[in-house]
Amino acid sequence: MNSGESGATNLGPRSKTLKENTQALVAYWKARGVNPTPDLVTTSGSGYDPDISQQDALVQIPMVSRATGLSASVLRHLVISQTQGTQLGFLGTSYIDVLQLNEALAKLKT
Repeated sequence: MNSGESGATNLGPRSKTLKENTQALVAYWKARGVNPTPDLVTTSGSGYDPDISQQDALVQIPMVSRATGLSASVLRHLVISQTQGTQLGFLGTSYIDVLQLNEALAKLKT
Protein backbone atom coordinates (compact mmCIF):
# COMPACT_ATOMS: atom_id res chain seq x y z
CA MET A 1 0.00 0.00 0.00
CA ASN A 2 1.38 3.39 -1.01
CA SER A 3 -0.23 6.48 0.50
CA GLY A 4 0.81 8.47 -2.58
CA GLU A 5 -1.21 6.32 -4.94
CA SER A 6 -4.66 7.25 -6.15
CA GLY A 7 -6.89 4.81 -7.95
CA ALA A 8 -8.27 1.35 -7.65
CA THR A 9 -5.92 -1.62 -7.37
CA ASN A 10 -7.82 -3.78 -9.86
CA LEU A 11 -7.27 -6.74 -7.55
CA GLY A 12 -9.97 -9.35 -7.86
CA PRO A 13 -11.84 -11.02 -4.98
CA ARG A 14 -9.58 -14.11 -5.18
CA SER A 15 -6.36 -12.10 -5.23
CA LYS A 16 -3.74 -13.23 -2.72
CA THR A 17 -2.39 -9.65 -2.59
CA LEU A 18 -5.84 -8.24 -1.84
CA LYS A 19 -6.29 -10.77 0.96
CA GLU A 20 -2.86 -9.96 2.43
CA ASN A 21 -3.50 -6.19 2.19
CA THR A 22 -6.87 -6.57 3.89
CA GLN A 23 -5.40 -8.74 6.65
CA ALA A 24 -2.68 -6.11 7.19
CA LEU A 25 -5.31 -3.39 7.53
CA VAL A 26 -7.31 -5.48 10.00
CA ALA A 27 -4.15 -5.99 12.07
CA TYR A 28 -3.35 -2.25 11.85
CA TRP A 29 -6.74 -1.26 13.24
CA LYS A 30 -6.82 -3.98 15.89
CA ALA A 31 -3.36 -2.89 17.13
CA ARG A 32 -4.97 0.48 17.79
CA GLY A 33 -7.88 -1.01 19.71
CA VAL A 34 -10.38 -0.69 16.86
CA ASN A 35 -12.62 -3.51 15.69
CA PRO A 36 -12.66 -2.39 12.04
CA THR A 37 -15.72 -2.21 9.85
CA PRO A 38 -15.50 -3.52 6.27
CA ASP A 39 -15.16 0.05 4.98
CA LEU A 40 -12.08 0.63 7.13
CA VAL A 41 -10.24 -2.31 5.58
CA THR A 42 -11.24 -1.83 1.97
CA THR A 43 -10.61 1.13 -0.28
CA SER A 44 -12.71 3.13 -2.67
CA GLY A 45 -11.82 3.68 -6.29
CA SER A 46 -9.71 6.70 -5.39
CA GLY A 47 -8.74 5.87 -1.82
CA TYR A 48 -9.32 9.52 -0.92
CA ASP A 49 -12.97 9.70 0.06
CA PRO A 50 -13.73 12.73 2.21
CA ASP A 51 -16.61 10.97 3.97
CA ILE A 52 -17.06 7.98 6.26
CA SER A 53 -20.10 6.32 7.75
CA GLN A 54 -21.20 7.02 11.29
CA GLN A 55 -20.35 3.43 12.22
CA ASP A 56 -16.81 3.85 10.87
CA ALA A 57 -16.37 6.91 13.10
CA LEU A 58 -17.96 5.30 16.16
CA VAL A 59 -15.66 2.26 16.14
CA GLN A 60 -12.65 4.60 16.25
CA ILE A 61 -13.79 6.33 19.45
CA PRO A 62 -11.61 4.25 21.85
CA MET A 63 -8.50 5.06 19.81
CA VAL A 64 -9.35 8.77 19.54
CA SER A 65 -10.23 8.90 23.23
CA ARG A 66 -6.81 7.54 24.19
CA ALA A 67 -5.07 9.94 21.82
CA THR A 68 -6.98 13.06 22.89
CA GLY A 69 -7.94 12.37 26.49
CA LEU A 70 -11.57 13.16 25.64
CA SER A 71 -14.20 10.82 27.04
CA ALA A 72 -15.97 8.32 24.84
CA SER A 73 -19.31 9.99 25.58
CA VAL A 74 -18.03 13.39 24.42
CA LEU A 75 -16.65 11.83 21.24
CA ARG A 76 -19.87 9.89 20.61
CA HIS A 77 -21.87 13.12 20.89
CA LEU A 78 -19.44 14.81 18.48
CA VAL A 79 -19.77 12.01 15.91
CA ILE A 80 -23.55 12.08 16.13
CA SER A 81 -23.63 15.86 15.79
CA GLN A 82 -21.42 15.69 12.69
CA THR A 83 -23.51 13.03 10.93
CA GLN A 84 -25.17 14.37 7.80
CA GLY A 85 -28.49 12.82 6.85
CA THR A 86 -29.59 11.43 3.55
CA GLN A 87 -30.60 13.79 0.74
CA LEU A 88 -34.29 14.66 0.95
CA GLY A 89 -34.48 12.28 3.90
CA PHE A 90 -34.31 9.12 1.79
CA LEU A 91 -31.67 9.31 -0.97
CA GLY A 92 -28.31 7.67 -0.30
CA THR A 93 -26.92 7.03 3.15
CA SER A 94 -25.94 9.25 6.05
CA TYR A 95 -22.27 10.24 6.24
CA ILE A 96 -19.66 12.24 8.12
CA ASP A 97 -17.32 14.69 6.42
CA VAL A 98 -13.96 13.73 7.94
CA LEU A 99 -12.47 17.22 7.60
CA GLN A 100 -15.43 18.81 9.39
CA LEU A 101 -15.27 16.14 12.11
CA ASN A 102 -11.55 16.77 12.62
CA GLU A 103 -12.12 20.54 12.76
CA ALA A 104 -14.85 20.06 15.37
CA LEU A 105 -12.55 17.73 17.33
CA ALA A 106 -9.77 20.34 17.25
CA LYS A 107 -12.15 22.93 18.69
CA LEU A 108 -12.99 20.57 21.58
CA LYS A 109 -9.31 20.05 22.38
CA THR A 110 -8.52 23.78 22.62
